[in-house]
Amino acid sequence: VKYIVSLFLGTVAFFLILKPFINLFFDSFSPDIYLQAWSLASKSLARSFVYAVTGAGGISLLGFFLAYALMEFRYLRFVDTLSLMFFALPGIVVAMALVLFFNNETTEFVYTSSVMLFWGYLVKFTALGIRNAQAALNQFDKRYEEVATLFGASWISRMRYIVLPMHKTALAVSFFILFCFLFRESDITMMLYPPSQESFNVTLLTFMANASQQLIAALCVLSFFATLGVVLLLFFILKVFHDKT
Repeated sequence: VKYIVSLFLGTVAFFLILKPFINLFFDSFSPDIYLQAWSLASKSLARSFVYAVTGAGGISLLGFFLAYALMEFRYLRFVDTLSLMFFALPGIVVAMALVLFFNNETTEFVYTSSVMLFWGYLVKFTALGIRNAQAALNQFDKRYEEVATLFGASWISRMRYIVLPMHKTALAVSFFILFCFLFRESDITMMLYPPSQESFNVTLLTFMANASQQLIAALCVLSFFATLGVVLLLFFILKVFHDKT
């Protein structure tokens, strides 16, 4: 019976999941098409990488310090609730709220810069940074920090030499997870990216309106391998980093 069930599930998975991707490969099977897709999307792909790295790094650190503050000061629990609420909101709602708030003469310098984009990432994904850090901090032995306090170590020194070094792996995992989310983010990026600085997903959606089917398929395949390649690279770096520690 288990072989019949496995065969059935495998067949369903093939036709519902693998078959559409196989069709993409066949529809775009041309070196010239891939060269054209690369020439059109390579710059936006690089920008997506920069956006994701910068956003993931900042949110990982902010989430860590917020999680630490939530452990020390229980009355700040509303911050955790707010972050979860913003994470549950659609990205387009978060982006529209920021547009309406910053689209005026006083804050025009923010509205026309990449700060808007990173602000949107911050509002939407801080909950992930907090949750990742909380999982690590809940296993942290506070006695190390308490002993350092007794010997007169300042808060900055305790953070620099005890807390942060003991959570390097947790920060790396948080960065990895956030990078995966930000690298594929479309809604917030599409509405808040700086002029002429679109991400790869925005480029893909733009060409889908008027490009040939072959070119669109090639861009989709390029997106698939770019995302897979970056994620595998980060996973390998994380594994090496974890083995060393």
